[in-house]
Amino acid sequence: MSAAEIVTALGDAPLPPTDDYSLALWQGRIASAAANGGGLDVFRAALEAIKQSGPPDRSLLEHAKREIWGTAERHLADTHGLDLLEAIYFGTFPEEDAKQKNTSASNDELDLAAVKIDDRNATDAEIKRLAKLTPIEYERERKPTAERL
Repeated sequence: MSAAEIVTALGDAPLPPTDDYSLALWQGRIASAAANGGGLDVFRAALEAIKQSGPPDRSLLEHAKREIWGTAERHLADTHGLDLLEAIYFGTFPEEDAKQKNTSASNDELDLAAVKIDDRNATDAEIKRLAKLTPIEYERERKPTAERL
């Protein structure tokens, strides 16, 4: 069933869900369908409506996507699982999946850089601690410290 057929079957479903009233109608349809054991088709139709005739204003488009996603998450995730919802969402907006993967990779790189900085700071602190020791204390601690670092 195409998005247009689903929308026709839904009756007076607003196209597109670009304002609060239209979003509320779509959200109500998702919640109602979820209560009856369905809802995935309505979720997909809402996303398609946003994509096909979404608002020209980028912030309104993002708002519409967030609202529909949040509704699906609240009403459909327990029954159908987040993986299926994500597959539908990223199937409709594949550019979001690429953006999320790039962000995830960037976060991983930042985490590694932070760990290296922490390690470097710990090493510097340990060298300063060893420098303050007496020659005898230094000789006792230098090998175990070198192995640890």
